[in-house]
Amino acid sequence: MSSWDEPPIIYYRNTFQPVNTISRQLPTIPSRTVNPTIGTQLLLKIILPSIVVISIIATVTIIVCVLLKISQNTTQDQITTTGLYTTTEPNQTLVLRRRSIEVVGAPSAMVYVDSHQMAGSHGNVTSVSFYADHTCALNFVEFAAFDLIHRDVDLNTAELIVTHRSGPLQLGTPNELKPYMTLITIQLCSEKLMQNINSGVCQGNQFPVLPHHYIGVRSDKCRLGFVQPSLNLVFGTTWTQSDRSDPFNEPYQILNYVPANYTILQSITIDSFEKNNIQRTDPKDIRSTQLRVLFIGTYPPRQCGLAKYLEDLIDNYKGSYSIVAIDEKDLKSTDRNYSNNVVFRLKQNDREIYYKVAEMANSQGYDVVNIQHEYGLYGGMCGEYIVHLLASVRKPIIITMHTVLPKPTEFYLSLTRTIAALSTRIIVLSPVGRRLLVDLYGVDETKISIVHHGVPDVPFSQTLTEEKQRLGFDAKRPIMATFGLIHRDKNIQLVLKAMKNIIEYVPNILYLVLGQTHPLIKLHEGDSYRHELENNVTTLSLVNNVYFVNKYLDDKELISYLSASDIYITPYIHEEQYVSGTLAWAVGLGKAVVSTPYLYAKELLAHGRGFLIPFNGHQALSSTIITLVQNQEIRDAARRKAYKFGRQMIWPSTHSDRSDPFNKPYQILNYVPVNYTILQSITIDSFEKNNIQRTDPKDIRSTQLRVLFIGTYPPRQCGLAKYLEDLIDNYKGSYGIVAIDEKDLKSTDRNYSNNVVFRLKQNEREIYYKVAEMANSQGYDVVNIQHEYGLYGGMCGEYIVHLLASVRKPIIITMHTVLPKPTEFYLSLTRTIAALSTRIIVLSPVGRRLLVDLYGVDETKISIVHHGVPDVPFSQILTEEKQKLGFDAKRPIMATFGLLHRDKNIQLVLKAMKNIIEYVPNILYLVLGQTHPLIKLHEGDSYRHELENNVTTLSLVNNVYFVNKYLDDKELISYLSASDIYITPYIHEEQYVSGTLAWAVGLGKAVVSTPYLYAKELLAHGRGFLIPFNGHQALSSTIITLVQNQEIRDAARRKAYKFGRQMIWPSVTCDYENIFRDALLYF
Repeated sequence: MSSWDEPPIIYYRNTFQPVNTISRQLPTIPSRTVNPTIGTQLLLKIILPSIVVISIIATVTIIVCVLLKISQNTTQDQITTTGLYTTTEPNQTLVLRRRSIEVVGAPSAMVYVDSHQMAGSHGNVTSVSFYADHTCALNFVEFAAFDLIHRDVDLNTAELIVTHRSGPLQLGTPNELKPYMTLITIQLCSEKLMQNINSGVCQGNQFPVLPHHYIGVRSDKCRLGFVQPSLNLVFGTTWTQSDRSDPFNEPYQILNYVPANYTILQSITIDSFEKNNIQRTDPKDIRSTQLRVLFIGTYPPRQCGLAKYLEDLIDNYKGSYSIVAIDEKDLKSTDRNYSNNVVFRLKQNDREIYYKVAEMANSQGYDVVNIQHEYGLYGGMCGEYIVHLLASVRKPIIITMHTVLPKPTEFYLSLTRTIAALSTRIIVLSPVGRRLLVDLYGVDETKISIVHHGVPDVPFSQTLTEEKQRLGFDAKRPIMATFGLIHRDKNIQLVLKAMKNIIEYVPNILYLVLGQTHPLIKLHEGDSYRHELENNVTTLSLVNNVYFVNKYLDDKELISYLSASDIYITPYIHEEQYVSGTLAWAVGLGKAVVSTPYLYAKELLAHGRGFLIPFNGHQALSSTIITLVQNQEIRDAARRKAYKFGRQMIWPSTHSDRSDPFNKPYQILNYVPVNYTILQSITIDSFEKNNIQRTDPKDIRSTQLRVLFIGTYPPRQCGLAKYLEDLIDNYKGSYGIVAIDEKDLKSTDRNYSNNVVFRLKQNEREIYYKVAEMANSQGYDVVNIQHEYGLYGGMCGEYIVHLLASVRKPIIITMHTVLPKPTEFYLSLTRTIAALSTRIIVLSPVGRRLLVDLYGVDETKISIVHHGVPDVPFSQILTEEKQKLGFDAKRPIMATFGLLHRDKNIQLVLKAMKNIIEYVPNILYLVLGQTHPLIKLHEGDSYRHELENNVTTLSLVNNVYFVNKYLDDKELISYLSASDIYITPYIHEEQYVSGTLAWAVGLGKAVVSTPYLYAKELLAHGRGFLIPFNGHQALSSTIITLVQNQEIRDAARRKAYKFGRQMIWPSVTCDYENIFRDALLYF
């Protein structure tokens, strides 16, 4: 696995430096000391005559040479290294290796974390290499991934936690290990190799690492070989834990580490989960090699324009690829047979399938994903299920947008902005598509590329005689054509209406209508539109002049018909159509095209490449056709210009005039330079982002910004409403509040303060667009959204996406929940929210780790701002506070506060109280707070009544007191100040923040808690005490100890209060203000 630069140097176990090397001072190791007699002997040797010294050196040199000879005959005897360097094996695994230096024995029973280099890759550790000798025989070592929580460069200390472990690995027998340090490489077991553990093929388990993780090792009884690197001692050391706790047995606890000047791990091999080629490949190689692409879209034998487009694109792609084909919601799998290139079929309206496609894209070695997009193609309202796919894919996503609406509804606008935010690059098929995305949708133009609609490479034909005769037509007969799947928007009746006049001047003209009815149209109304057209042909006496080819034409047939046509017509009715595959084909084949002036036609037919007639202008159409038939020179000139332009549109490769752009906007004109200037100055009143564009950065830093806060707000009673109230009370700038109301609340049921400028009804989707419009138009600098999944409308609060996608100001979102085990829907929703936000505030370090490691959010977007707490002086003794509330000054008091619901797990404390009162009979437990309003709405006070019954059953009536009300700050501070101990016995390990726990720490309480994520983080380093989930015995013993030992209790209180000083509201609000300014400055 490793490569090395120098021949090995052999060391004896008791040798602390090799011959001819510079002496280094080793760190003091408490677990093993040097025998003082050895030091005495060394001192005696120093004063011996020089001849004795020379003899000893010669003897040692001979021994070294003998052992060196032995080591050269053993391939596993390698030298250790310092200074990591990276190589990439042919299978794209990442190997971290060291360069040569000396080997010695490390002390035993220690944990080492290699701080020299982070893993640098997201993948599984598949093998590890280290040095050991025969004294390690049959002993165990274990490896793990470590996450750095905090690093103090000045003190050279770190806080780390274990995230994943390999499990114990047993080393070989005394016969297998050599008497001197030998490099050992152990293969870790993947799921496929688990059955071979006992055969010695592998040991333990492969474990995942993230790019920022460090790798650590535990060696209980084995002295591993290590390195003394001559590197910067701050950034080039190995960490060892400063206490005797074992992070391997209790992962996710935060431990202090201090440096030790040696290195244990010699190399690790990481099998990257994804993006190996992109991350490890030189940019020049990326440009020169064909990437493996997963294409997603409709595909033949499905009959539609997008399926044809994707087929042509893939037929001309030279690299490796696979296809995910989209099936209609009612299609049976047996009704369509795809080619072998289709590796998956995506059922349009099955939301869960979108996550499976994303999982496949992430796990099966694709370099990029290309999605062919049309709104009605995917499931959900207007195809919104595509968002879940985009948000779940962890590879570069290139989306090809076949429709860009110039007049979108609010929903389409927010959906398109969301799609754009989640895409790596966007392909549009014409310049007008790019203009629309940038100017109307506000999409970053650097993301957008223009790639013309592809067309077949067909030679230009000056005369069409031969092509007409092949189809059995008169060689001199003028032929017009329109092709594509037939539906009413094709507006074929306009041509029929014009034909009545045309045949008076060109009686032998023939109009070909090529193509069958669109399958989706046929599903709902059959061939009714075609029958109407056929009836019109009969009524208008055009039977000899109009010919329907009622079939889905393949490329060969289509090229044959178009090659025989003199004129091509697209009489479409929708001005906003920004692309047309049929028009692209007509231009690419060099046809004389007549069209209504929809966006794509105006762009493609500019500069004499075709002819535009008004919408529903049958008279203009007939006169244009007559002119073109009678004047071959005009017709051929347009054909040549069209064909010339179309050469850039063939699949393998995918001007000055007198037009008046003021009368005809959105037409393309050529311009030439002149050496003079007319306009001297212009003043622009920008619709939005004025402050960003016009304000000096210094002004942004020094002025108070106007903020629109969105969230729940008093008098609504919930934790988030209290949080927002406290935040706003400490904010010094100008602001407005959008308050969120429950779906069933009447406006008369709640009276807000005047600061609430708008009330957002939770489940009314249209209201979210109105809030966005207000944010954009009423002079706010930034928008802060307080986020909780169930707070907003839609499934899991997904309506928030429409608000985020519609706001054109910097958005700072405060995430009060980050799930460590999200469902696929929650994961995609969270990634979408993150993509649409300018900055993200999380309330604890674990929230940031989860967003970065699990959700793949850009960590530069994320800021940690602790949950705010009131600024209350520390009270050493609680006598006065207890007496104010009428309690005995010497009575021990415990408390839990917050809106009551079953997840608070108060019953655990009651169960523990039965044992506690045997040792502390006068203890009092305060349960502070009313039932959560949403819980009360569905089940009333049933949980509180259960608790009250338990109190009676357990004979705790004199020891438990319920305060059944929503407490204001003054009351809450009063109760907490009187409490000796605070308890959060919550049941959900994944809880990443708790306002009640933050308050308890901020007020300097002795806290006992179950080990949910936030508690483990906040109560680390002696700031509190953790007990197992549902561990009532551990809880009772901890409470008894704290009550009986004031010194332990007060030590924890002081540490908690000291940590909580950074959490007081003025400090938290200051952090918010700085984030607001940064977001505005870089928006």
